Amino acid sequence: MLDKYFSFITRHRWAVLATWLLILFGAVLGAGRLSFSSDYRVFFGPDNPQLTAFEALQSEFDSSDNVLIAIAPKQGSVFNRDTLAALEYITEESWRTPYSSRVDSLNNYQYTRVAGDDIVVENMVPPVSEMTDARIQQLQNEALSEKQLVNRLLAADGEVGAVNITIRLPGKMREMEVPEVAVFIRDLVSRAELRFPQQTFYMSGQIMMNATLVDASQHDMTVLFPITLLLILVGMMVFTRSIAASFSTLLVTLGAIIGALGSAGWLGISLSPPSASAPTIILTIVVADCMHLLSTYYAGLRRGDEKHAAMKTALTENFRAIYLTSLTTMAGFMTLNFSDSPPFRDLGNISALGVFVAWLMTVSFLPVWTLMMPSKTKATRAAKNHAPLWPVALAFMLDKHRRVSLVALIGLIALMFIGLPKNTLDDTFYDYFGESFPVRQANDFLFENLTGIATLEYELNSGEKNGISDPEFLQKIEAFSNWYEQQEGVYHVSVFTDVLKRINRNLHGDDPQRYRLPDTREEASQYTLLYELSMPFGLQLSNQVKPDHSAMRMVVTMKKMSSQNLMALEDRAQLWLQQQDMQSLTGPGVSPDMMFAHIGERNNRTLLVGVVIALVLISALLLFVFRSVRIGIISLAPNLMPVGIAFAGWGLLVGEVGLSLSVIGTMTLGIVVDDTVHFLSRYMVATREKGLSKVAAIEEAFRKVGRALIGTTVTLVVGFMVLALSPFKLNSDMGLMTAVTLAIALALDMLLLPVLLLVFDRVPERQSAKRTALDGVSSPSLPS
Repeated sequence: MLDKYFSFITRHRWAVLATWLLILFGAVLGAGRLSFSSDYRVFFGPDNPQLTAFEALQSEFDSSDNVLIAIAPKQGSVFNRDTLAALEYITEESWRTPYSSRVDSLNNYQYTRVAGDDIVVENMVPPVSEMTDARIQQLQNEALSEKQLVNRLLAADGEVGAVNITIRLPGKMREMEVPEVAVFIRDLVSRAELRFPQQTFYMSGQIMMNATLVDASQHDMTVLFPITLLLILVGMMVFTRSIAASFSTLLVTLGAIIGALGSAGWLGISLSPPSASAPTIILTIVVADCMHLLSTYYAGLRRGDEKHAAMKTALTENFRAIYLTSLTTMAGFMTLNFSDSPPFRDLGNISALGVFVAWLMTVSFLPVWTLMMPSKTKATRAAKNHAPLWPVALAFMLDKHRRVSLVALIGLIALMFIGLPKNTLDDTFYDYFGESFPVRQANDFLFENLTGIATLEYELNSGEKNGISDPEFLQKIEAFSNWYEQQEGVYHVSVFTDVLKRINRNLHGDDPQRYRLPDTREEASQYTLLYELSMPFGLQLSNQVKPDHSAMRMVVTMKKMSSQNLMALEDRAQLWLQQQDMQSLTGPGVSPDMMFAHIGERNNRTLLVGVVIALVLISALLLFVFRSVRIGIISLAPNLMPVGIAFAGWGLLVGEVGLSLSVIGTMTLGIVVDDTVHFLSRYMVATREKGLSKVAAIEEAFRKVGRALIGTTVTLVVGFMVLALSPFKLNSDMGLMTAVTLAIALALDMLLLPVLLLVFDRVPERQSAKRTALDGVSSPSLPS
């Protein structure tokens, strides 16, 4: 069958090349339809309960999407003319931000005071040009005593101020809307830096983090991909000792990547940081197939085989292993569709498509193209007459000490697994961005010097129209907000009851004892109406109170928290509400932070199903191909243990398993199987078809595919280690853990798998010349 196939593709070589040219041309057209997602919501499916709850709250109040620009004087506090002027400039210019609906800052904070029988609501900071030094000092005293300002728009020590811009995106083309806002803000800050050189500006907020998602995606595709490509091509030249092999591999890898991205474009998939790493992953994996085929081909040429004969032998010997490893790798990636996070589903689908295209190109385009290229590889005496000695030595050593080796290896593996329980499911959303990103630098500065970025939002519902004026309802809100203010890690709690208390104090001669909630429903209703009518355009109460006055919004701002700590805080809040018999006051807290806190746990749970299914599929495939239950069971150990050992090491060194590592089990399982398949394929042919003993079969497997196994694994490890350099944590952790897992897998395939075969496989130990008869290549005989 393969003879006819080989004859067909070589006889119709120009048709094969033309077919691939047409396919890739169509893929290029599809790739032109790709776009980069610039919305953190891409990490959550439409039925995600935390996303659904968050968007429900957003529909009732102003959007939480924002840009926060912090201003810190290089010396002193913000209460000087230059800094106040910088805050004034940013506040005024921020109203021009695309899609902005509200701008809040120290300068336009709505300060209340009494003038006669009226209450006056006005900007806290008058035009800076009109302020005297005494007025600036008075402003400092007033501002630092305002609860709604401190730890939100003004640092408690007065050394940092901020402008918060609320953004309400239309949502029709978010991939265009977010960059539009980010470009405006960056330009605004650039102009401000020139105008106010004594100030330092920091850009943060949800919109700027969304924009950084695009930056992270583009960085990995434009920086890491070329580095990986260069390193892999150099590695290919080293292992095959052929520039032509590297060039052929380059064509196959680029074809696979174009085919995968083109398909993604036609399918309407948007790239995000996780899925943007697919080209690097495809590049790394595709080289493995090319290396196995080409290394066998060039080994044949060095033995003196004619080109067509060498390629026919290479295709015949590797065809089954290549299609089997391609299927298992695709199966591993396809099980990422069990992920609860769409970008990882996209990553799995794009990578699987790339592996599929690479498989087809490896068994059709690559042989034809390689044969058409001139080859300078010549037969060598060493290749004809001598086999490498290391396969003989390694096979002999493992055979001589098979039981000791088995016990030692199992003991060492068991010892390594001590670190596995030390892993905890945890994550910190703000650490996703590496320190090289300006938004990460801004977030770190804000956490230390101004306020938190992490939030929890609650809709506090009275259950009736105008119910927020009910004194009993207000007392419940007061109690809940006071409880939150006492919790560790909470910077600030923003709720409308603080405004009511301030107005109550104002209307009673600014008596500090009257800084409390109004006593009657009528007073609360009047205060709310009075304040609402006094608010300027753009600063209405819609961010705090529902239009029908049936509910309030409470926003809790916290320090940087891990997922587990955030969920524990919310659990304590719900327990407190239950103990106070106030469960009807509000539902669970919602925010992007809470969404990311839950996604890692949900992802691990759903992908566990994917791992089981992948394991069943791959095991069934191996059983079918090798037609041996014993071999199938033996193959499980070197396939399952690598990821366990890698996670055990992670537990000892790091211990935090988040969203990025939740995909490792499913993704690496299909890749790890590759080396096992290639080794077992050679071993099974040697024992079942050639009649060699187990030791001789292991020696032959080492000799035939050992160099390729080492070469492909080094290539894979290098490729994923480059991905580990990504400044986006999801990709860097994924790259590092995958590289470690694959390195461990190679060690187990070279050491544990042969020992398991020697101990448990049932093949008669023949002491014949066939024991070391390696296709006519003389080799030192193994001691009996």
